[in-house]
Amino acid sequence: MMWTCSRNACLILEMAGRTDVLVVKGSGEPMIRPYHGHSGIKVHAENGLGNVKLPKASLKPLDHRHKSAAMYMVEHCLAHPGQVTIVTLGPMTNLGLAIKLGGDSFVDSVRRVVFMGGSVNGRGNKTPAAEANINDDPDAAKIVFDAFGRRLQRERENLQKEKAREMLTASPASAAVSETVSGSPMSPLSGPPMSPRSPAIASPSSISTKSGNGIVVSPPSSSALSKKRKHSTSDDKAVEEKKQPDEPINQGVGKVVGQVIADGAESVAVSVAAAAVRENDMQRGWDDHVTAGVASHAVVDPLPGRPRLVMAGLDITHCVPLSDSFRARFRGLGKVGQFCYDITDHYVTLLAKWKSEAMMHDPTAIMCLIRPSLFESDVACIDVETKGEVALGATVADWRGHFQRPFQTIVLNRLVSLGDYYDLFCARIAQYKTH
Repeated sequence: MMWTCSRNACLILEMAGRTDVLVVKGSGEPMIRPYHGHSGIKVHAENGLGNVKLPKASLKPLDHRHKSAAMYMVEHCLAHPGQVTIVTLGPMTNLGLAIKLGGDSFVDSVRRVVFMGGSVNGRGNKTPAAEANINDDPDAAKIVFDAFGRRLQRERENLQKEKAREMLTASPASAAVSETVSGSPMSPLSGPPMSPRSPAIASPSSISTKSGNGIVVSPPSSSALSKKRKHSTSDDKAVEEKKQPDEPINQGVGKVVGQVIADGAESVAVSVAAAAVRENDMQRGWDDHVTAGVASHAVVDPLPGRPRLVMAGLDITHCVPLSDSFRARFRGLGKVGQFCYDITDHYVTLLAKWKSEAMMHDPTAIMCLIRPSLFESDVACIDVETKGEVALGATVADWRGHFQRPFQTIVLNRLVSLGDYYDLFCARIAQYKTH
Protein backbone atom coordinates (compact mmCIF):
# COMPACT_ATOMS: atom_id res chain seq x y z
CA MET A 1 0.00 0.00 0.00
CA MET A 2 2.94 2.35 0.66
CA TRP A 3 4.03 2.10 -2.96
CA THR A 4 0.46 2.39 -4.23
CA CYS A 5 -0.20 5.59 -2.31
CA SER A 6 3.13 7.12 -3.28
CA ARG A 7 2.46 6.33 -6.92
CA ASN A 8 -1.01 7.84 -6.70
CA ALA A 9 0.39 10.96 -5.08
CA CYS A 10 2.79 11.43 -7.98
CA LEU A 11 0.04 10.81 -10.52
CA ILE A 12 -2.30 13.41 -9.07
CA LEU A 13 0.46 15.97 -8.66
CA GLU A 14 1.13 15.62 -12.38
CA MET A 15 -2.57 16.00 -13.13
CA ALA A 16 -2.65 19.15 -10.99
CA GLY A 17 0.42 20.59 -12.67
CA ARG A 18 2.47 20.51 -9.45
CA THR A 19 5.47 18.38 -10.35
CA ASP A 20 7.59 20.74 -8.24
CA VAL A 21 6.22 19.16 -5.06
CA LEU A 22 8.32 16.53 -3.34
CA VAL A 23 6.82 13.13 -2.47
CA VAL A 24 8.54 10.98 0.15
CA LYS A 25 7.38 7.46 0.93
CA GLY A 26 6.19 6.95 4.49
CA SER A 27 5.96 4.01 6.85
CA GLY A 28 4.28 0.85 5.63
CA GLU A 29 3.15 -0.51 9.01
CA PRO A 30 1.91 0.74 12.41
CA MET A 31 4.41 1.90 15.01
CA ILE A 32 3.91 -0.89 17.55
CA ARG A 33 1.16 -3.32 16.61
CA PRO A 34 1.47 -5.98 13.90
CA TYR A 35 0.25 -5.11 10.44
CA HIS A 36 -2.90 -7.04 9.55
CA GLY A 37 -3.22 -6.12 5.90
CA HIS A 38 -4.69 -3.35 3.77
CA SER A 39 -7.70 -2.30 5.77
CA GLY A 40 -8.69 0.35 3.23
CA ILE A 41 -8.87 -1.85 0.16
CA LYS A 42 -12.54 -2.73 0.55
CA VAL A 43 -13.56 0.91 0.80
CA HIS A 44 -11.05 2.44 -1.60
CA ALA A 45 -10.43 -0.52 -3.97
CA GLU A 46 -7.22 -2.31 -4.91
CA ASN A 47 -5.48 0.68 -6.48
CA GLY A 48 -6.66 3.14 -3.83
CA LEU A 49 -8.61 5.13 -6.40
CA GLY A 50 -11.78 3.16 -6.94
CA ASN A 51 -10.05 0.83 -9.44
CA VAL A 52 -10.20 3.53 -12.07
CA LYS A 53 -7.71 2.82 -14.86
CA LEU A 54 -4.79 5.14 -14.23
CA PRO A 55 -2.11 6.49 -16.55
CA LYS A 56 1.49 5.91 -15.60
CA ALA A 57 3.06 8.78 -13.70
CA SER A 58 6.44 10.09 -14.82
CA LEU A 59 7.02 11.79 -11.47
CA LYS A 60 8.71 9.44 -9.02
CA PRO A 61 8.61 9.50 -5.21
CA LEU A 62 11.87 10.34 -3.51
CA ASP A 63 13.40 7.24 -1.98
CA HIS A 64 15.70 8.17 0.88
CA ARG A 65 17.95 5.16 1.30
CA HIS A 66 19.51 6.51 4.47
CA LYS A 67 16.68 8.76 5.67
CA SER A 68 13.15 7.81 6.61
CA ALA A 69 10.17 9.97 5.78
CA ALA A 70 9.83 10.68 9.50
CA MET A 71 13.40 11.94 9.65
CA TYR A 72 12.79 14.08 6.59
CA MET A 73 9.85 15.63 8.44
CA VAL A 74 12.00 16.30 11.49
CA GLU A 75 14.77 17.94 9.49
CA HIS A 76 12.36 20.05 7.45
CA CYS A 77 10.52 21.37 10.50
CA LEU A 78 13.70 22.06 12.46
CA ALA A 79 15.06 23.96 9.45
CA HIS A 80 11.88 26.08 9.32
CA PRO A 81 10.75 26.44 12.95
CA GLY A 82 7.26 27.80 13.41
CA GLN A 83 6.54 27.77 9.67
CA VAL A 84 5.34 24.26 8.92
CA THR A 85 1.80 22.95 9.29
CA ILE A 86 1.55 19.16 9.12
CA VAL A 87 -1.63 17.64 7.68
CA THR A 88 -2.35 13.96 8.32
CA LEU A 89 -5.14 12.27 6.39
CA GLY A 90 -4.48 8.72 7.50
CA PRO A 91 -2.98 7.01 10.55
CA MET A 92 -0.51 9.25 12.40
CA THR A 93 2.31 6.74 12.06
CA ASN A 94 4.79 9.01 10.26
CA LEU A 95 4.17 11.85 12.70
CA GLY A 96 4.47 9.54 15.69
CA LEU A 97 7.79 8.27 14.37
CA ALA A 98 8.98 11.83 13.81
CA ILE A 99 8.16 12.69 17.43
CA LYS A 100 10.14 9.69 18.62
CA LEU A 101 13.09 10.76 16.45
CA GLY A 102 12.99 14.50 16.99
CA GLY A 103 11.65 14.73 20.55
CA ASP A 104 10.54 18.01 22.07
CA SER A 105 12.69 20.05 19.69
CA PHE A 106 10.72 18.73 16.74
CA VAL A 107 7.35 19.11 18.46
CA ASP A 108 8.18 22.70 19.45
CA SER A 109 9.19 23.53 15.85
CA VAL A 110 5.85 22.49 14.33
CA ARG A 111 3.46 25.35 13.81
CA ARG A 112 0.27 23.29 13.71
CA VAL A 113 -1.03 19.76 13.03
CA VAL A 114 -4.34 19.33 11.24
CA PHE A 115 -5.55 15.75 11.19
CA MET A 116 -8.50 13.95 9.67
CA GLY A 117 -9.43 11.39 12.26
CA GLY A 118 -11.32 10.53 15.40
CA SER A 119 -14.69 11.64 16.69
CA VAL A 120 -15.91 13.12 19.95
CA ASN A 121 -19.48 11.85 19.86
CA GLY A 122 -18.56 8.22 20.61
CA ARG A 123 -19.39 6.98 17.12
CA GLY A 124 -16.83 5.38 14.83
CA ASN A 125 -16.80 4.21 11.23
CA LYS A 126 -14.37 1.30 11.47
CA THR A 127 -15.67 0.04 14.81
CA PRO A 128 -18.68 1.22 16.83
CA ALA A 129 -16.37 3.49 18.84
CA ALA A 130 -13.36 4.24 16.63
CA GLU A 131 -12.71 6.17 13.45
CA ALA A 132 -10.57 4.29 10.93
CA ASN A 133 -7.46 6.49 10.81
CA ILE A 134 -7.01 6.49 14.58
CA ASN A 135 -7.95 2.82 14.91
CA ASP A 136 -5.33 1.78 12.36
CA ASP A 137 -2.53 3.08 14.60
CA PRO A 138 -3.88 4.19 17.99
CA ASP A 139 -0.42 4.14 19.57
CA ALA A 140 0.88 6.73 17.10
CA ALA A 141 -2.15 8.93 17.71
CA LYS A 142 -1.63 8.77 21.47
CA ILE A 143 2.01 9.77 21.04
CA VAL A 144 0.91 12.81 19.05
CA PHE A 145 -1.78 13.92 21.51
CA ASP A 146 0.50 13.45 24.51
CA ALA A 147 3.46 15.24 22.90
CA PHE A 148 1.49 18.32 21.92
CA GLY A 149 -0.23 18.36 25.29
CA ARG A 150 3.16 18.49 26.96
CA ARG A 151 4.20 21.27 24.60
CA LEU A 152 1.17 23.33 25.58
CA GLN A 153 1.94 22.72 29.25
CA ARG A 154 5.52 23.91 28.77
CA GLU A 155 4.37 27.02 26.96
CA ARG A 156 1.85 27.91 29.64
CA GLU A 157 4.32 27.32 32.45
CA ASN A 158 6.81 29.61 30.71
CA LEU A 159 4.13 32.24 30.21
CA GLN A 160 3.21 32.06 33.87
CA LYS A 161 6.84 32.57 34.83
CA GLU A 162 7.13 35.54 32.48
CA LYS A 163 3.96 37.07 33.86
CA ALA A 164 5.19 36.57 37.42
CA ARG A 165 8.46 38.34 36.57
CA GLU A 166 6.57 41.21 34.97
CA MET A 167 4.31 41.61 38.00
CA LEU A 168 7.31 41.63 40.34
CA THR A 169 8.80 44.54 38.44
CA ALA A 170 5.49 46.37 38.06
CA SER A 171 4.19 49.00 40.46
CA PRO A 172 1.34 47.98 42.82
CA ALA A 173 -1.12 50.04 40.76
CA SER A 174 -0.19 48.47 37.44
CA ALA A 175 -0.16 45.00 39.01
CA ALA A 176 -3.74 45.55 40.19
CA VAL A 177 -4.78 46.59 36.70
CA SER A 178 -3.07 43.52 35.25
CA GLU A 179 -4.91 41.26 37.68
CA THR A 180 -8.25 42.84 36.74
CA VAL A 181 -7.70 42.48 33.00
CA SER A 182 -6.36 38.96 33.17
CA GLY A 183 -9.13 37.52 35.29
CA SER A 184 -8.65 34.59 37.61
CA PRO A 185 -5.38 32.69 37.07
CA MET A 186 -5.38 29.19 35.65
CA SER A 187 -3.15 26.26 36.43
CA PRO A 188 -0.71 25.41 33.64
CA LEU A 189 -2.25 21.95 33.69
CA SER A 190 -5.76 23.17 33.13
CA GLY A 191 -7.34 23.78 29.78
CA PRO A 192 -9.14 26.84 28.49
CA PRO A 193 -12.82 27.47 29.31
CA MET A 194 -15.47 25.31 27.68
CA SER A 195 -16.44 26.02 24.09
CA PRO A 196 -14.07 28.84 23.13
CA ARG A 197 -14.00 29.50 19.43
CA SER A 198 -10.36 28.86 18.68
CA PRO A 199 -9.70 28.06 15.01
CA ALA A 200 -6.37 26.72 13.91
CA ILE A 201 -3.39 28.53 12.51
CA ALA A 202 -1.99 27.33 9.23
CA SER A 203 1.39 28.09 7.77
CA PRO A 204 3.28 29.06 4.64
CA SER A 205 4.52 25.50 4.31
CA SER A 206 2.81 22.19 4.85
CA ILE A 207 3.68 18.55 5.10
CA SER A 208 0.90 16.08 4.49
CA THR A 209 1.40 12.53 5.58
CA LYS A 210 -0.46 9.25 5.34
CA SER A 211 0.72 5.97 6.81
CA GLY A 212 1.92 4.06 3.81
CA ASN A 213 2.01 7.24 1.77
CA GLY A 214 4.51 9.97 1.15
CA ILE A 215 5.08 13.31 2.69
CA VAL A 216 4.10 16.06 0.29
CA VAL A 217 6.21 19.14 0.90
CA SER A 218 6.12 22.63 -0.56
CA PRO A 219 8.77 25.17 0.49
CA PRO A 220 7.77 28.18 2.61
CA SER A 221 7.57 31.67 1.21
CA SER A 222 8.10 34.98 2.94
CA SER A 223 5.48 36.65 0.76
CA ALA A 224 2.67 35.36 2.95
CA LEU A 225 4.00 37.23 5.94
CA SER A 226 3.45 40.58 4.26
CA LYS A 227 -0.12 39.95 3.10
CA LYS A 228 -3.06 40.22 5.45
CA ARG A 229 -6.79 39.94 5.01
CA LYS A 230 -9.20 41.91 7.16
CA HIS A 231 -11.98 40.18 9.02
CA SER A 232 -15.06 41.23 10.92
CA THR A 233 -16.21 39.14 13.85
CA SER A 234 -18.77 38.70 16.62
CA ASP A 235 -18.70 36.62 19.81
CA ASP A 236 -20.84 33.74 18.57
CA LYS A 237 -20.56 33.82 14.79
CA ALA A 238 -17.79 32.67 12.49
CA VAL A 239 -15.51 35.29 11.06
CA GLU A 240 -16.48 36.33 7.56
CA GLU A 241 -13.54 36.85 5.24
CA LYS A 242 -13.47 39.89 3.01
CA LYS A 243 -13.18 38.45 -0.48
CA GLN A 244 -10.06 39.21 -2.47
CA PRO A 245 -9.12 38.11 -5.98
CA ASP A 246 -7.52 34.69 -6.14
CA GLU A 247 -4.05 34.33 -7.59
CA PRO A 248 -3.28 31.80 -10.33
CA ILE A 249 -2.80 28.50 -8.58
CA ASN A 250 0.55 27.74 -10.26
CA GLN A 251 2.13 31.09 -9.49
CA GLY A 252 4.94 31.30 -6.96
CA VAL A 253 6.93 28.68 -5.07
CA GLY A 254 5.53 28.93 -1.56
CA LYS A 255 2.18 27.29 -2.15
CA VAL A 256 1.01 24.51 0.10
CA VAL A 257 -0.07 21.13 -1.14
CA GLY A 258 -1.77 18.96 1.42
CA GLN A 259 -2.46 15.25 1.17
CA VAL A 260 -2.40 14.37 -2.48
CA ILE A 261 -4.22 11.12 -2.11
CA ALA A 262 -5.88 9.26 0.66
CA ASP A 263 -6.11 5.48 0.76
CA GLY A 264 -8.56 5.79 -2.08
CA ALA A 265 -11.64 7.45 -3.34
CA GLU A 266 -12.92 8.97 -0.13
CA SER A 267 -10.33 11.72 -0.55
CA VAL A 268 -12.46 12.99 -3.43
CA ALA A 269 -9.61 14.61 -5.26
CA VAL A 270 -8.20 16.12 -2.14
CA SER A 271 -5.09 16.61 -4.25
CA VAL A 272 -6.63 19.29 -6.38
CA ALA A 273 -8.32 20.92 -3.44
CA ALA A 274 -5.07 20.83 -1.53
CA ALA A 275 -2.98 22.03 -4.44
CA ALA A 276 -5.05 25.17 -4.47
CA VAL A 277 -4.18 26.00 -0.86
CA ARG A 278 -1.88 28.98 -1.07
CA GLU A 279 0.28 30.34 1.66
CA ASN A 280 -1.63 33.60 1.40
CA ASP A 281 -4.93 31.87 2.16
CA MET A 282 -3.45 30.05 5.11
CA GLN A 283 -1.45 32.94 6.57
CA ARG A 284 -4.12 35.61 6.16
CA GLY A 285 -7.03 33.29 6.83
CA TRP A 286 -5.97 31.44 9.97
CA ASP A 287 -3.78 34.03 11.67
CA ASP A 288 -6.27 36.87 11.30
CA HIS A 289 -9.17 34.56 12.17
CA VAL A 290 -7.47 33.56 15.40
CA THR A 291 -6.38 37.08 16.25
CA ALA A 292 -9.94 38.34 15.93
CA GLY A 293 -11.85 35.30 17.15
CA VAL A 294 -9.82 34.65 20.29
CA ALA A 295 -9.69 38.24 21.49
CA SER A 296 -12.45 37.75 24.06
CA HIS A 297 -11.06 34.34 25.04
CA ALA A 298 -7.65 35.86 25.78
CA VAL A 299 -9.17 38.13 28.42
CA VAL A 300 -10.67 35.14 30.26
CA ASP A 301 -7.59 32.95 29.94
CA PRO A 302 -4.41 34.79 31.00
CA LEU A 303 -2.29 32.04 29.45
CA PRO A 304 -2.16 32.69 25.70
CA GLY A 305 -0.48 29.38 24.82
CA ARG A 306 -2.77 27.97 22.14
CA PRO A 307 -3.52 24.37 21.12
CA ARG A 308 -1.48 23.17 18.16
CA LEU A 309 -3.69 20.24 17.12
CA VAL A 310 -6.76 20.68 14.93
CA MET A 311 -9.17 17.76 14.68
CA ALA A 312 -11.21 17.37 11.52
CA GLY A 313 -12.97 14.23 12.68
CA LEU A 314 -16.25 12.55 11.86
CA ASP A 315 -18.13 15.21 13.79
CA ILE A 316 -17.35 17.80 11.10
CA THR A 317 -16.85 15.57 8.03
CA HIS A 318 -20.35 14.16 8.48
CA CYS A 319 -21.63 17.69 7.93
CA VAL A 320 -20.48 17.50 4.30
CA PRO A 321 -22.27 14.81 2.25
CA LEU A 322 -20.74 13.58 -0.99
CA SER A 323 -24.17 13.80 -2.60
CA ASP A 324 -25.15 12.85 -6.15
CA SER A 325 -25.95 16.45 -6.99
CA PHE A 326 -22.58 17.63 -5.72
CA ARG A 327 -20.74 14.94 -7.67
CA ALA A 328 -22.65 15.87 -10.82
CA ARG A 329 -21.63 19.46 -10.29
CA PHE A 330 -17.89 18.87 -10.18
CA ARG A 331 -18.09 16.19 -12.87
CA GLY A 332 -18.55 18.91 -15.44
CA LEU A 333 -15.43 20.81 -14.40
CA GLY A 334 -13.00 19.48 -16.97
CA LYS A 335 -10.63 16.54 -16.86
CA VAL A 336 -9.89 16.87 -13.16
CA GLY A 337 -13.56 17.14 -12.27
CA GLN A 338 -14.34 14.01 -14.26
CA PHE A 339 -11.50 12.19 -12.52
CA CYS A 340 -12.89 13.23 -9.13
CA TYR A 341 -16.25 11.82 -10.14
CA ASP A 342 -14.81 8.54 -11.42
CA ILE A 343 -12.65 7.75 -8.38
CA THR A 344 -15.55 8.36 -5.99
CA ASP A 345 -17.95 6.01 -7.76
CA HIS A 346 -16.70 2.85 -6.04
CA TYR A 347 -16.80 4.55 -2.64
CA VAL A 348 -20.29 5.99 -3.03
CA THR A 349 -21.70 2.72 -4.41
CA LEU A 350 -20.21 0.64 -1.59
CA LEU A 351 -21.46 2.99 1.12
CA ALA A 352 -24.94 2.87 -0.40
CA LYS A 353 -24.91 -0.93 -0.14
CA TRP A 354 -24.02 -0.54 3.52
CA LYS A 355 -27.01 1.79 3.98
CA SER A 356 -24.60 4.61 4.73
CA GLU A 357 -23.98 8.00 3.15
CA ALA A 358 -20.63 8.96 1.63
CA MET A 359 -18.99 12.00 3.17
CA MET A 360 -16.21 14.45 2.32
CA HIS A 361 -13.69 13.30 4.89
CA ASP A 362 -10.14 14.13 3.81
CA PRO A 363 -10.99 17.25 1.78
CA THR A 364 -12.54 18.81 4.88
CA ALA A 365 -9.17 18.80 6.67
CA ILE A 366 -7.75 20.72 3.71
CA MET A 367 -10.79 22.96 3.37
CA CYS A 368 -10.42 24.19 6.95
CA LEU A 369 -7.02 25.55 5.95
CA ILE A 370 -8.29 27.20 2.79
CA ARG A 371 -11.33 28.84 4.38
CA PRO A 372 -11.33 28.69 8.19
CA SER A 373 -14.40 30.92 8.44
CA LEU A 374 -16.50 27.98 7.20
CA PHE A 375 -15.97 26.19 10.51
CA GLU A 376 -16.68 26.61 14.19
CA SER A 377 -14.83 24.73 16.91
CA ASP A 378 -14.49 23.85 20.55
CA VAL A 379 -11.37 23.00 22.55
CA ALA A 380 -10.78 19.79 24.49
CA CYS A 381 -8.13 17.44 25.79
CA ILE A 382 -8.19 14.42 23.49
CA ASP A 383 -6.85 11.03 24.49
CA VAL A 384 -6.91 7.68 22.68
CA GLU A 385 -7.91 4.26 23.95
CA THR A 386 -5.00 1.90 23.29
CA LYS A 387 -5.86 -1.06 25.54
CA GLY A 388 -9.58 -1.64 25.14
CA GLU A 389 -11.11 -4.73 23.58
CA VAL A 390 -14.20 -3.07 22.15
CA ALA A 391 -13.12 0.58 22.03
CA LEU A 392 -9.56 0.37 20.68
CA GLY A 393 -8.71 3.57 18.85
CA ALA A 394 -11.62 5.57 20.28
CA THR A 395 -10.84 9.24 20.83
CA VAL A 396 -12.07 10.46 24.21
CA ALA A 397 -12.70 14.19 24.60
CA ASP A 398 -12.36 15.80 28.01
CA TRP A 399 -14.27 19.10 27.97
CA ARG A 400 -14.18 19.78 31.72
CA GLY A 401 -10.64 19.09 32.88
CA HIS A 402 -11.12 15.60 34.31
CA PHE A 403 -7.75 14.46 32.91
CA GLN A 404 -6.00 17.43 34.56
CA ARG A 405 -4.08 17.99 31.34
CA PRO A 406 -4.02 20.87 28.86
CA PHE A 407 -6.80 21.16 26.29
CA GLN A 408 -4.43 20.52 23.40
CA THR A 409 -6.90 20.05 20.53
CA ILE A 410 -9.18 22.37 18.57
CA VAL A 411 -12.16 20.23 17.55
CA LEU A 412 -13.98 21.31 14.39
CA ASN A 413 -17.63 20.42 14.92
CA ARG A 414 -19.89 22.91 13.15
CA LEU A 415 -20.10 23.93 9.49
CA VAL A 416 -21.23 27.48 8.88
CA SER A 417 -22.43 26.99 5.29
CA LEU A 418 -22.58 23.79 3.26
CA GLY A 419 -23.34 25.76 0.12
CA ASP A 420 -20.23 27.90 0.52
CA TYR A 421 -18.15 24.76 1.07
CA TYR A 422 -19.46 23.23 -2.17
CA ASP A 423 -18.95 26.50 -4.06
CA LEU A 424 -15.35 26.85 -2.94
CA PHE A 425 -14.51 23.22 -3.69
CA CYS A 426 -15.91 23.48 -7.21
CA ALA A 427 -14.20 26.81 -7.80
CA ARG A 428 -10.86 25.25 -6.96
CA ILE A 429 -11.49 22.21 -9.15
CA ALA A 430 -12.51 24.48 -12.03
CA GLN A 431 -9.10 26.17 -11.97
CA TYR A 432 -7.57 22.92 -13.22
CA LYS A 433 -9.49 22.76 -16.48
CA THR A 434 -6.35 23.49 -18.50
CA HIS A 435 -4.31 20.60 -17.04
